[in-house]
Amino acid sequence: MTSSAFAPTPQRIAEIDLLRGFAVLGIFVMNLMGFALPLDAYGNPAVAGGDAGWDRVAFYLQDALFDGRMRAIFCLLFGASLAISLDRARAPGGSIISLHRRNFWLVVIGLLHCVLLQMPGDILFDYGVVALVIWSFAGARASRLLAAGIVMVALVAAFNLSNSLSSERTLRDMTELQQLVSAGETLAENDRERLAEWLEQPERAGLAGAREKARQRIQDIREARSWTATWVLWTDDMAESLNVTQSVEYLAAIAGVMFLGMALYRLGFLAGRAATQTYVIMLAIGLAASLCSHLLTRVWAATGWVEGVYPLDHWYYVGYEPLRILSALGWVSAIILSVRLLGFLGIHRALAATGRAALSVYLSQTIIATILFYGWGFGLYGAFSRGQLMLIALVILASLVIAANLWLARNPQGPVESVWRRLSQAATASA
Repeated sequence: MTSSAFAPTPQRIAEIDLLRGFAVLGIFVMNLMGFALPLDAYGNPAVAGGDAGWDRVAFYLQDALFDGRMRAIFCLLFGASLAISLDRARAPGGSIISLHRRNFWLVVIGLLHCVLLQMPGDILFDYGVVALVIWSFAGARASRLLAAGIVMVALVAAFNLSNSLSSERTLRDMTELQQLVSAGETLAENDRERLAEWLEQPERAGLAGAREKARQRIQDIREARSWTATWVLWTDDMAESLNVTQSVEYLAAIAGVMFLGMALYRLGFLAGRAATQTYVIMLAIGLAASLCSHLLTRVWAATGWVEGVYPLDHWYYVGYEPLRILSALGWVSAIILSVRLLGFLGIHRALAATGRAALSVYLSQTIIATILFYGWGFGLYGAFSRGQLMLIALVILASLVIAANLWLARNPQGPVESVWRRLSQAATASA
């Protein structure tokens, strides 16, 4: 079944709206962990949030099915939207200036989201910055875009592996220096300085140190009773998030996934026009990728959630990018296959409407979460376990789906989408 069979408007692709709606909801499953728990607990359940019983199950589900996967879907779709926007800009009556303004204002919205709404993990800023650089490639042939995406993802994986190998070498060298000190040897001045600097790093405190740091963070956030006080606590994280020069590999990963999204749009995969067999194969590959991620995590859990275990860390870092992207493609295939098998059901329509207001929903998630968990709101930071937060996420997400559908029953776009479009169009008209 193609999008023309049930597209809500002639200018929209229903499958892409559906996928975007699913992704923006799935992103919140992970983002809520960052809003409600210390950041170190986001990827290590033993730090805070619980690592036993239902809490461990919740972590396994998040780790294998959501972490990085929803962002990957969102990024694929952003690449597709760049291709769509470029096609429209090059069509009669279109404007390249409007495309540039659209990406520029996305950067501004991401900046405001990070600084004013206190969301240091914002992705809009990064997406806008990357889009301003790679937009012209969106018109290339699908084969070239696919090759570029695969090469960039491979390079990022290689870079991650290189960093992991470097960390192992450093650990080995520092361990040898410690052994020399224990044996009564006198170290050279340079070695003494290196060892002292290495020992002062926060990760040297181990799991006990991470837990104490998390406990202090929970206390600080709860006691920050004003917006300003909380803002000060997030200053370093926000600065790091907005410093593009310190996250080149992260931006390269975004660009690589966007290239894949452009290619998969032009091949018809994201628009639901590929063969059913293609989606079945990608679903199987996606499930295998998620299983691989889960097995790596199970091995890590068996170590007691200890950081810096080699060669386990090497396998994790080299596999993170390709596994999360393949898992994301599995999700895409599962959703499109559900439409092929069942038709466009009410749940599909509700998610597609949410996708049409994805930017508004994304920002609303931050507003709701900060009010609930930060000290200037209800101060519930650190009050819930990971499993409990999953249930809270479901309630919030259901409410946002209802709100988005009620809004779009009377309006063609989400409120933020409408402002974003007007800013782009106004700039074009004035030019």
